[in-house]
Amino acid sequence: MDPITDTRVQELYFITDEYVNAISSINEAFNDNYDILQHNKEKSTKELATFLKKNNIGTIEDLRKVPANVKKWKNLKKIKERSIMASELLPQSFFVSIVSKYDVLIGQLIKFIYRVDAKKLYESDSAISYRELFKINDLNKIKELLIDSRIDTILRKSHTEQIKDLSKLVDGTTLSKVSFWCEFVEMTQRRNLFVHSKGIVSSQYIAECQKEKCKVAVGIGSTLSVDDIYFKRAYFVFYCMGVMLSQVIARELLNDSINEIDSVLNNIIYEAICENKYDIAIELSAFATAKETKHASRLDEVYFVLNYAQAHKWSGNEEKCMEILKSYDFSAMTNDILVAKYALENDEDNVVSSMKLIGNSSRIMTEEAYVTWEIFREMRKRKKYRETFEEVFQRPFNDVPIIDDKDISLE
Repeated sequence: MDPITDTRVQELYFITDEYVNAISSINEAFNDNYDILQHNKEKSTKELATFLKKNNIGTIEDLRKVPANVKKWKNLKKIKERSIMASELLPQSFFVSIVSKYDVLIGQLIKFIYRVDAKKLYESDSAISYRELFKINDLNKIKELLIDSRIDTILRKSHTEQIKDLSKLVDGTTLSKVSFWCEFVEMTQRRNLFVHSKGIVSSQYIAECQKEKCKVAVGIGSTLSVDDIYFKRAYFVFYCMGVMLSQVIARELLNDSINEIDSVLNNIIYEAICENKYDIAIELSAFATAKETKHASRLDEVYFVLNYAQAHKWSGNEEKCMEILKSYDFSAMTNDILVAKYALENDEDNVVSSMKLIGNSSRIMTEEAYVTWEIFREMRKRKKYRETFEEVFQRPFNDVPIIDDKDISLE
C-alpha cells in the first residue's frame, strides 16, 4: 500500500485495521478451541457410557450396589455435564466478543466523525451543565466530553438505531443496504439474548427481527446456540459490516482524499485474499466495484476489479473470474495492468510478452510484485515465467529481497 499522507485517512485506517485484527484474533481463537470443546464433550460422554456398560449398570439400584462406583459415576457425570456446558457457553462468549468489538468500532467511528466535522456537534442533543462547564474551563476537554456523551447515548440504542444515527451524521447516506442486513440484525439480537437471558428467545427478539422484515424460524421460549457454521458467518458479517461502514463514512466526509481511501480498502481486500478469506474479499470487492462507490481514477478502479476477479479465481470459481474480467474495458490500460489480467486468464504467452515490454523500470510491476503478488500465484509455477523474470531483471528468481531490515521486527 502506498504511504497515506492525509492524517484523517491515517486515523481511519488505524481504526479499521485494529477492528479487523481484533475480530480476526477472536475468530482464530474460536477455531483453535471449538474442535477441542467438541472432542472433550464426546470423550466425556463416551467415558461415562463405557463405565456404565463395563460395570453392568443400567439402573440407580445397580449403581448403589457398589459404593465405589457411585463416587466414580458422580465424577464422570460432572465432567460430562461441564464439558457439554463449556461446548455451549464458550462459543457464545466468542460470538459476544465479536459483537462487543463491533460496538467499540461504532464508538470510534462516531468520535472520528465529530473530530473531522466539529460542526455536527451543534446539531446533536448533547448538553453540559454549568457546573461542569466552569469546572473544566477548557474548550477541547468540553468538546471531548460532549462527544463522549453523544457516543454513550448512541451506544445505548439498538444496533439498527445506531446505524440510523450514523446515517444522519453522514448526511443521510444509507448504511443498511447490504446483502447480509437481516443476518446482522438477527445476530445483534441473538447477542442480547446470550447476555441477558441465556439465549432463550423472547418476544422482543422476534419483534426486532420482524421489524426489519427478517424471517424468524424459532418461537418464544426456544434456546439459541452458536456452532462453528454460525460463528464463521458472524465473523464474515461483522468483518464486512465494519469495513463497509468505515468506508461509507470516510467517502462522505473525506471526498477530497478518495484515492487514499481507495488505497485503504484495496489493502484490506488484498490482505483478505492473502489470508484465503475469499468470501470476505469477494463481498468487499463487490462493494468497491458497485456503481455507488466512486473512485479517484480508473487505475484505482481497475485494482478493485482485478482483486474481485482473483478472489473468485482462488475460491475455485474460474467462470466468475473470467466473467468479471470480460465485463470491464481494459482497452485503455497499460501493460503494467494487462500483465495481471493475462495472469488471471492463464495466458502465459501474453504474460511473458508483457513482462518484456514493461522491462525493469516500472513503478507498479517491480521485482517484488512478480515474486509475491497473489495474482501471479499460478504463473510462478511455470518455468517460462521464471526464466522471463530472470531475463528482465538479470537476477535469479529466488534471489529477490522482499522487505528491508528496517521494515520488520522479530519481537
